[in-house]
Amino acid sequence: MADVFIVGLFVAFLSTSSEDNISANLHAGFYYFLSYCIISILAFQLYDPL
Repeated sequence: MADVFIVGLFVAFLSTSSEDNISANLHAGFYYFLSYCIISILAFQLYDPL
């Protein structure tokens, strides 16, 4: 469900960046969490439980 959370954050970022009165920035934590999600998905795909 972490990947769903990342998609939700990114959609919220895109929707607020189109407004004139609201500003949003993606900081390093977003990219760290995104890399965790990608590595987690890849590790699950490579895992072979015998």
